[in-house]
Amino acid sequence: MDYEIAKIVLLPTLEKKLKKIKDKHQIKRVYSFYQKIKRSGLKQAKPLFSMPPYHLFEFKSMRPPYRLYIIYDADSKTAYMYDWVHKEQQEKAINELKESIKRGLMNVF
Repeated sequence: MDYEIAKIVLLPTLEKKLKKIKDKHQIKRVYSFYQKIKRSGLKQAKPLFSMPPYHLFEFKSMRPPYRLYIIYDADSKTAYMYDWVHKEQQEKAINELKESIKRGLMNVF
C-alpha cells in the first residue's frame, strides 16, 4: 500500500526526549529517518499495526539499537514521529501505541 505523506509532525513528547539525549549520533539517526520519510515516505518502515485510519510503523536503527515509531493518519496524510526507544523497550512501546490507537489516540496527540 502506498502511504502518501502531506505533512510530517514531530510530536512534543519526542521533542522533549530528543532534547535530553546527550549522544549526537542518536539525534543524527532520528534526523536521517526524517529525511527518509520526506524522500520516500514510509516504504522503508516496517508496518506493525493498523486500525484505519491510523497505521503504526517502525524504523530500525542497528547502531545504536533504537527504534523510531511513526503513527500515520491516512485521513489527513500526516506522519507523526512519536517515539524513539531503545531496542530493549520496544515491546512495551509497541503495546502502549497499539492501546492508544485502539482507544482513539486521545493521550498521544
